[in-house]
Amino acid sequence: MLSRAALSLLSSLLYALLLLSLTGIVNTVEAVVSCQDTITTATAYRYSDALMFFTEYNGKSYAIARSAVSGRQSLPDGYFNFAANISREYALTGVDSASLKRMLELGQYGAARPVRIDSRQTLDFLLKRYGNYLGAATSARSSYIDAWKEFGTTGFTYLDGTALTFTNWAASGVYTGEEPQAVVMGSDGVWNSGLDGGRIAQIVEFPGKLDCATSSVDPATITPPPPPPEPPPPDPNAIGNIMCGQDLNNNGYAADPGEVANCIRTPQGQFCPVGRTECVESYTAPLCPAGSALETTRDMCQATAQNVCGSGYSWDAGIDRCVKAVLCPDNGVFNPVTDRCEKLVQNECPVGYVYDANPASPTYDRCVKP
Repeated sequence: MLSRAALSLLSSLLYALLLLSLTGIVNTVEAVVSCQDTITTATAYRYSDALMFFTEYNGKSYAIARSAVSGRQSLPDGYFNFAANISREYALTGVDSASLKRMLELGQYGAARPVRIDSRQTLDFLLKRYGNYLGAATSARSSYIDAWKEFGTTGFTYLDGTALTFTNWAASGVYTGEEPQAVVMGSDGVWNSGLDGGRIAQIVEFPGKLDCATSSVDPATITPPPPPPEPPPPDPNAIGNIMCGQDLNNNGYAADPGEVANCIRTPQGQFCPVGRTECVESYTAPLCPAGSALETTRDMCQATAQNVCGSGYSWDAGIDRCVKAVLCPDNGVFNPVTDRCEKLVQNECPVGYVYDANPASPTYDRCVKP
């Protein structure tokens, strides 16, 4: 039997737990990730710097890239502008070195993942919450989802390799070839594969309820956010072909919002609105890394491709692959016409047998014993 003091202590503990639950502090403690956490140890950007409209639904938290609202693709707004990045090597051989799936595995995007659509209910919620910021799947204003096809004959799965529990493929049907494919969704909620390139309206999800996420229960009760603001009209005095910039925040490059602009023509001369200075054109020769040179048609530094093959292999430019000579067993000879190793019968007759080379003989082209 508990003493009076023990009962009093137990009552106090139960009251304290009830108070924590009612004030919502428990939810904050349970959050796996905080919106104020840095995305990775390699950057100082936080999730809240690059994402907006954090919403909890059915035990997960969802958000959309800030670039969908601001229109800016510079960092941090464009940090989550995912790209499939399926290289030619990946498509031909299955060697994946830099795809979206690979970058997720390496932790480049922290705990954020492409949104998983596992039911019609989840799809309706996403379109109601973020649909105003989505455009056509073929445009940059769309979102990659948690669906992927690996190289080879296997079909589409979630990124972790488990089977899809819901699909919403376009009328043309699902891709059945062997190349790896990512999956993109636009404002109509239809799935399209085989597309690449950055998506400025990327939707991501997190496990559990983030500390800054607001809860949502029924998609029908969600008030969609306002559409993105129209960009300001261009300055009629702007000089279209002359840009100027200045590193105002001293982070080492002039690419952040407000640091680059068109020069303006005024009665006093050309004027740069960034830093309020005179706009003076200056030119320097391009500097390319060692081993590369400026390719003027594409305006890029290019270097000759270095094809490095493994031991025993050589580069075949005709098929753009590393190849290795066929070594036939038992002194066989490779026949490129039949694509197999072959041996002449007359050289392989066992002891006591001879090869019959007479076309008129019933035992022609065989080893026979006299």
